[in-house]
Amino acid sequence: FLTSCDAVLTTNHITDATADLLQDELTGAWQAEDGVIQIEFDEGGTGHFAFLEWKEDQFEISQSRFQALEVKGTTILTVDESPDEDDDGFILAAVRQAENNEMHAFKPQVNVFAKLVENDRLEGKVEKGKHTTQVIIDDAGKIVSNTPLEKLFNFENKMVLKRIIALESED
Repeated sequence: FLTSCDAVLTTNHITDATADLLQDELTGAWQAEDGVIQIEFDEGGTGHFAFLEWKEDQFEISQSRFQALEVKGTTILTVDESPDEDDDGFILAAVRQAENNEMHAFKPQVNVFAKLVENDRLEGKVEKGKHTTQVIIDDAGKIVSNTPLEKLFNFENKMVLKRIIALESED
């Protein structure tokens, strides 16, 4: 979901460490469309997730690191998609807790970020390919704190994650 042709990347994580309350909300196992995502945090407050999916008759595991910051009732993520490689930056995304043990993930409005950069209202650069657009910005924290999030993220198109709750054993 987070890796697509169009993306907003930031050269810095949104925060140095994810707050304890956010860690509590995000930690656990989540059922996604095609697999399961396990989220845990290390002692330094960095989030780690592993995505397990069934592909070509075998299990595949994808792993990554992230930081999260609560902004106006929405959790903003900066995800290190390929922690072992040197990339241009961290993928920007948003999540919101929902009812019934659900969490919804949202992509940024790439065209909005591109216009902000092109009109010199946001520092960064726009890289357009034949079928892709990537916007690379320096400071995601400043823009998400000072701009209505409804303008920056596509809250109409969501990926639904359902919390997996362990069954209690009958002892």
